[in-house]
Amino acid sequence: FGCAVISIADLLTGDSKDDHILKVYTCNTESEWYQIHENIIKKVNARYNLTGSNTGLAVSLQLLHGDIEQIRREYMVLFTRGVAITKKLGFSDIIMPGEMRNDLYVTLEKGEFEKGGKSVARNVEITVFLLDCDGQVLKNYVSAGSGEPAGDEFHSFVLYHNNSPRWAEQIKLPIPVDRFRGSHVRFEFRHCSTKEKGEKKLFGFSFVPLMQEDGRTLPDGTHELIVHKCEENANLQESARYLKLPFSKGNLPGNNQAVKTTKESFWITSFLCSSKLTQNGDMLDLLKWRAHPDRITDSLSKLKEIDGSEIVKFFTRYT
Repeated sequence: FGCAVISIADLLTGDSKDDHILKVYTCNTESEWYQIHENIIKKVNARYNLTGSNTGLAVSLQLLHGDIEQIRREYMVLFTRGVAITKKLGFSDIIMPGEMRNDLYVTLEKGEFEKGGKSVARNVEITVFLLDCDGQVLKNYVSAGSGEPAGDEFHSFVLYHNNSPRWAEQIKLPIPVDRFRGSHVRFEFRHCSTKEKGEKKLFGFSFVPLMQEDGRTLPDGTHELIVHKCEENANLQESARYLKLPFSKGNLPGNNQAVKTTKESFWITSFLCSSKLTQNGDMLDLLKWRAHPDRITDSLSKLKEIDGSEIVKFFTRYT
């Protein structure tokens, strides 16, 4: 219902422990919720208001120095309070030997939907599932926030009567490397209504595979996904059927103009933080040089064109 923000810039320049009382704000317009924190930071006052004069959030901040194991030893009392340890969104400036990560971050950005025969816009809820190569839901790999237990699915918030909703909700999928190939993420779209009894009404879905045939992973960035119409949950039980369909408007062949011009779309942004997998085809060829030893010279010549951070994270596996 509300949002509070604080700048930690001053904290990073000193060692003091500071207590703060943060004001809690709410949106003037529900559709602006996805960027309320940005509006507060930029002081776009016309787009938010105080939730109440007596509403606030007390926060204590302290900057700790050292790696996580050192901090555990020196501040043992902190770790008796159920502290949530949040990893950086990406690798640290220094990648230590043995550091292993395989976290896929997915942000539900926005959607464009049709009324679907209704007189007013829909109330759209997204349900997110992670499925393996056999179409089975992978259990406990959907994380909605640091410190929260991972679940089997994620439900977005719902904007009232909005066919162009924007969510900006980010989830983390800490997928084991051996489950990555063949797995995909499915986004199910349902209309929520207090007038309709029973389950929320499914009207469509999108999906995105996590790995290409050649072993490269889903590239980082924003993806415009196709919204496939579907009104029966049973139609989603056999994933092998819909996985043959195109999933993104960005990689459609030229003979699919009808799909490209459809009004309905769903946008996500993905970011992979992995010490095992790569999105770079040249890097992949180098890592698999034993399969094609005749290409090793060509692969090494392309090494200088690969971003240094991409190379370093794989070197940790061989040091």
